[in-house]
Amino acid sequence: METFYATLAQICFALVGLWWVVVQFKYEPMMSSASGRLAAYIASMHFIAPGVISLISVLVSVDAAIWRLGSFLGSALGIVAALAALRAALLTRAQRLIEVILLVSFAVIAVLSFVTTPLFGVKPIMIEALVNVGVITLGVHFAWLFFAGDLAKRASS
Repeated sequence: METFYATLAQICFALVGLWWVVVQFKYEPMMSSASGRLAAYIASMHFIAPGVISLISVLVSVDAAIWRLGSFLGSALGIVAALAALRAALLTRAQRLIEVILLVSFAVIAVLSFVTTPLFGVKPIMIEALVNVGVITLGVHFAWLFFAGDLAKRASS
């Protein structure tokens, strides 16, 4: 698990870096409105939250309490970002669906941080790992929809 989480943390923070490069290249169209800035920030949080969870999870061999705390804090960050996105009126229907799924996923991760026994024979940290893979996948999809959809709309108007 330690190798998995170390790799996942690297992937998450690499995606954050790549996203920030995209934002930098498309700074004017993305940053010209409050809604664009919020969507760019939320896309970043879709990589940062699982990155934080993964980075702290590397310490699981040291102390399970650290994993639980990191898992809970990272999921709280993800929940706040998903709720902020859902409150914003700028999202497409597909992005709203992604945010609802992400909200549920982060809630599952938060609950798993309190589970001490295996569920269906699977350790909570393994379930969390699988959910985090889904979170990252949806985060990439959200970022792509924002980049391609929002920018394409602005370019045509």
